[in-house]
Amino acid sequence: MKIAISAGAVILMAVLLYGVRERALDGSNDFMPLYVAAQVWGTEDLYRAEPYFDFQVERFGAMNESLRFTRLPFYSILLAPLGLFEYETAYLLWVLLRVAAIVGFVMLWPAGASKADTALFVCLSLPVFTALITGQDVLLVLPLIALAVRYEPTRPFISGLALSLCAIKFHLFVFLPVLFLAQRRWDVVKGFAAGGAALLALSFAAGGWNWPAAYYGTLTDGRVHPGALNMPNLHGIGLAMPLELAACALVGFGAWFAMRRTSFEIGLAVALIGGLLVSYHAYVMDGVILLPALLAVLVRAQAEWLKLASVLMLSPLLPMMLVSGRPYSYMMQVGLALFFLALVAWARQSQSQPAESVRLITVEPMVGTSSR
Repeated sequence: MKIAISAGAVILMAVLLYGVRERALDGSNDFMPLYVAAQVWGTEDLYRAEPYFDFQVERFGAMNESLRFTRLPFYSILLAPLGLFEYETAYLLWVLLRVAAIVGFVMLWPAGASKADTALFVCLSLPVFTALITGQDVLLVLPLIALAVRYEPTRPFISGLALSLCAIKFHLFVFLPVLFLAQRRWDVVKGFAAGGAALLALSFAAGGWNWPAAYYGTLTDGRVHPGALNMPNLHGIGLAMPLELAACALVGFGAWFAMRRTSFEIGLAVALIGGLLVSYHAYVMDGVILLPALLAVLVRAQAEWLKLASVLMLSPLLPMMLVSGRPYSYMMQVGLALFFLALVAWARQSQSQPAESVRLITVEPMVGTSSR
């Protein structure tokens, strides 16, 4: 049954994304700025717009002003091996690397779910397939999150080290320090700090001493933040800035409030969902980070209503609404906010349980129930 559902889900994703297949086939997607950065690291061109625009025009005869290098400088060094190849070869390697990241997540994810269940929800994830099609790198954080959860009980230093590498998408992980402080995970902090120090050193090596100013200039360029109404976060709802800031503060307070009494897995889930909510720059593919968060909730939650809500959030329904534009996009944005509030309320009332004492809700009965 799970194999059939997974196969059907993959076919559905292929149908939904068929219209943008050319971006996946020729590499005219978000891989372009990563490839350019892999070639210009260590120079002043890293955060200049012109090299990225010139490459797009030369390669594809068109230009998208949002396609710039918006990552921290250290990432360009990690990408440097790809810059040694011609674009076609580099793009093929990039596709294989991200597919390997998905497989790695399925194999490594430890939080009570079977590999079959994990693979099923991967196949149901529209953000995962959208990230593949658009050349996005958010898929690379999946095995890092899985490693962090797997090793936190026995090798917390390794767990923190893995989480430090999630700095490639740091704006989605802003609540990790809150998690460490709320739960006093000092051994995890040691690994996180060691990894962060190494990445900071690499950033100065890649971007020079003035990279913070150059990076700030890129992030504050409105051209790199198009389509705000299609973002799955508070910014996408379209609140006035004072209200958005107040809402972000409430999310931070709720995260702290919930994390203090939860397990590491649930605390990390709260951090990931809250991080997506307050992110200023996020799109449907960044919903990839909801996959491990919601799987953890699905395993740990005792309340059936929360399990069912997690399955709904894991399904392609709300991401489909998000990319359908107004008013449908509100369903994802408001739905994620309401789910976060429900998770905070449940997490605050619940005590941590050993992973062996809880089981993942079975998929077959849920599918049968929903089809009635």
